[in-house]
Amino acid sequence: FASANRTSYLPFRTVTNITILEDQNDRAELSLIGNAYEVTEGLNSTISVCVILKHGYLAKPVILILESQSGSLVTDYSIEGNIIFQPGSSAVWNATQCFILDIINDDIVENTEQFQLRLNVTSSYCILSSESLVNLTIKEDPADVVILSFQSNNYYTREASRSMSLDVCIVIQKGSLERDISVTMNATNITAMNNADYTLESIFVTFTSGQNQSYNNKKCKTITVLDDSILEYNESFTLSLVATHPVITGAINKTTVVIMEDPSDYVEIGFVKLLY
Repeated sequence: FASANRTSYLPFRTVTNITILEDQNDRAELSLIGNAYEVTEGLNSTISVCVILKHGYLAKPVILILESQSGSLVTDYSIEGNIIFQPGSSAVWNATQCFILDIINDDIVENTEQFQLRLNVTSSYCILSSESLVNLTIKEDPADVVILSFQSNNYYTREASRSMSLDVCIVIQKGSLERDISVTMNATNITAMNNADYTLESIFVTFTSGQNQSYNNKKCKTITVLDDSILEYNESFTLSLVATHPVITGAINKTTVVIMEDPSDYVEIGFVKLLY
């Protein structure tokens, strides 16, 4: 300060820094809107996982990340980036942002898939509510099917002095498996009788996870042909496929098995004498 008689000078330091620490009670709180989601795999299937500003006001942007805890981003779903709450967002206005999950339609017959995602925030001035895990369920696409067919329209075998075996095969014409599926093979007698002319060991054919139309795509069942030592015509029976979703039958859903006569069953006929 200056007076008429003398002059006063300000101290050497005229500027000071003042730090105002953030009140921990002022931190904004973010929360998931629901923690369980379910979707059916299919074309253009998506899930919206939304977050709401439950408490507070944001003066800075806040970035949220949804991280995978289980499941595969490559084969099951993908997340379209992070979400940002912009400055000025307020709980008063129910500020909300959503993650978009694209469900990948893989055309594979599989079990229902379940996985978890965890919500994380990159800003220290925001907190998450106690619930930060998201549980998601992807149900199988009804359009994902496996087409099974007999390998041939007809099978031929022959009676013999001992029992003969015939392998009848079913192939995957279309589709891939990540779970086991079964098809029923039914026998219908025409002129050949089950347990008299042939035996069918099993009517259930199971394809296992990992099989597809290009790899390990065939299953065969053994049919035992019985020799009855009776002179008879060729005999036959049919086999048909009976399937339930997700299995459908292909073009050859019925095949005919022909049992040809055993040559040793032939009857020799001749004259009693060479000369009369």
